Amino acid sequence: MLKKSFLLAVCIMNLCVLAQAGTKEALDLARQRLDISMQHMSEYPHQAFWQRVKDLRAAFDNPFSIRSANCHDEAAVMFTQKKNYYLAQDSSNKKNIIYICKGYKPQPDLMAQDFIHETSHVALNTMEDQATELEMVVTYLGGGYPVINGYIDYDEKLTPDELDWLGYGYLRVALGINSKLAYDYQVLRSNVIYDDFAKFVKNMDRRKGQQTDFVKFVDFKGETLIGTACKMHRQQFLDYFKDRFPQQFNGCGNM
Repeated sequence: MLKKSFLLAVCIMNLCVLAQAGTKEALDLARQRLDISMQHMSEYPHQAFWQRVKDLRAAFDNPFSIRSANCHDEAAVMFTQKKNYYLAQDSSNKKNIIYICKGYKPQPDLMAQDFIHETSHVALNTMEDQATELEMVVTYLGGGYPVINGYIDYDEKLTPDELDWLGYGYLRVALGINSKLAYDYQVLRSNVIYDDFAKFVKNMDRRKGQQTDFVKFVDFKGETLIGTACKMHRQQFLDYFKDRFPQQFNGCGNM
């Protein structure tokens, strides 16, 4: 019989292999997004921002240590710990230590966006607002369509200049947010992409009187909530649209 310690070592090793196999595509995509985004600096003319992007791209050439973590179901995400930040690493050979909750299994595109966010914490010691700006702008200018996160808010009473001054100018660039309707739509879109049906229904119920507007809304990329549900194969969402918005729901055949 194999010793328990040996079996444990094998299990840990296999977890590492699985983590590497499942994240390599996302890491490669994140590097690609960073490289492409720097070819479009003129579309987001903020010199300090692009210096952070360059520093972050250099950090992506350092080794990644992907560690599995037990998390609550509602927190099935990716995260970092300050004890692992570059500032706390003694060695000149810096590495990116990222924790992934076992329940977190998104598409590579979304995982790449999260890697940009979390790696910026480790390498650049960014605050959440800076990390969010990085993931949104780099993903968009790098050829993707970012997904809004919980660190973003929008006040329709603020002018574009005021939003820029507050550091929210990227909302218009990366997510096409220029109204409260567009902001709320992006929140609902994120619920579909993260496959959080309960939160989606809760958010829709909170916006009675506007629900049809959200279903009809065509975003700046030409997409809709129904189209997103079709593309992501979210059957629970599709059943919801079919039952509650039959006039807007035509199936997924032409999408």
